[in-house]
Amino acid sequence: MRDVNVMMTAAQREVLEAFTSDSPAIDTVGTGGSRFGGKTFTGAWCIGLEALKYRNSRTLALRTVLRAADLNMGEEIKKAFLEPMGIPVGNVRKGEAQYLEKEKRFLFPNGSMIQLGFCLKPNDWEQHQGVQWDKLWLAEATQFPERVIEKLGASVRPSSNTEGCPSRKLLDFNPGGLGAEWVERRVVNPLTRDRRTIYVKQTVRDSLATLERDPGYILRELMKIADPVLRAQWLEGDWDAQSGIYFRLVPPSDDGPGTVCSMTPAYWSDWYGGTDWGYHSPFAYLVGASWMDDKNRPHLHIAGEVYQSGLDMDQQAELALQKEAELKKAYPLMHALSQRMADPATSAPLEKESGEQTRTVALVWLNNGFITYPSPRYSRIARWNLIRSLIRHGILTIDPSCRALIKELKGAVREEEGEDIDQKRCPDHALDALAYLVCRVFGLDYQAEDQVANRYDLDVLLRQQ
Repeated sequence: MRDVNVMMTAAQREVLEAFTSDSPAIDTVGTGGSRFGGKTFTGAWCIGLEALKYRNSRTLALRTVLRAADLNMGEEIKKAFLEPMGIPVGNVRKGEAQYLEKEKRFLFPNGSMIQLGFCLKPNDWEQHQGVQWDKLWLAEATQFPERVIEKLGASVRPSSNTEGCPSRKLLDFNPGGLGAEWVERRVVNPLTRDRRTIYVKQTVRDSLATLERDPGYILRELMKIADPVLRAQWLEGDWDAQSGIYFRLVPPSDDGPGTVCSMTPAYWSDWYGGTDWGYHSPFAYLVGASWMDDKNRPHLHIAGEVYQSGLDMDQQAELALQKEAELKKAYPLMHALSQRMADPATSAPLEKESGEQTRTVALVWLNNGFITYPSPRYSRIARWNLIRSLIRHGILTIDPSCRALIKELKGAVREEEGEDIDQKRCPDHALDALAYLVCRVFGLDYQAEDQVANRYDLDVLLRQQ
């Protein structure tokens, strides 16, 4: 028995306690935030202690590049965990930990094993999928596509060889990267993550190891980053800061309530709906009120949303009408909807029922009491520009209950080459529904990308703001 004193921050201790807990209520522990916040140090202790605690346990530690796993994760296990524990790296037969260079594998005298690996290309994870793992450590998780955690996560399950060892996943990450959307959704966001998932934020300001080794790192490197979005991600671990962000929501101030706010629409408001159809992708439906105030300024307030996948068309219609009924109770002076605008594809044929009749999504909705009209095929870039202008000038506001829409607005980023939203990196189902609604309210009728007709003289209205 040996006592080992280890300096850890409160966040690192919280991660360690959660990951090494025997509680079945914990399945996944996520941690991270800013750059050099001590994530790898924490991970090395988590999987190291578990390897010593449970005989014959198997742990898979992954990065996207094997060399990074070897140099970063492997060296951290040796220097940050084994060395302070007084466990020499040598021959497992002598009661020491052994590192097999060729296999990139740690072996322990109690039969436990930690396998370092990589998983970048679609077929890379297949070499690990057939093995039953007790623990999975996914380092820099935002660099992985979501399919990796879905495929390998199924291989992390209790083993008869390690009795009493709880299967568990550890994910560390920074904001940004190709997997930022799924990590934010599955780990960071308390509204969307699984109840057995825990997230602990770590930042460089709290990392004792970084500050001891390089006290000037924050001032010398992070504070000098010119890009404010990248600086917010790497220094503060800000998940709302997105590199290449498309929309900037207005915060509340003395000049107004901000983009996201609770608001009671004027009693003379016209009410509209906007919907984007999907089954495997979410069905998105937004309800908004539009009015002109006593100074002849326009307002559009999105008051409610439906956002759910896996719904049949009759269920979609039912939920949409149910949301309208809920809003009617919340706003007793609410008028009946003037119009519901839908994805143009909802009027396209689904299947031939006979030689004379064609079935469409819009027709199925109609038969269930949900009447929609197909939106014109507006230019995507132009409608995003309109939404951005309405947000910037305080014309468009959104109720806090519209969480999916707010999330998509915060997460939308530009294509690396182009002006459209990058649909591969972020969903835009609620954004499409918003675009149909906004274009209907403000009367945009695109004949071409550079030809716009407005119901309101929008330029004059914006100058009045």
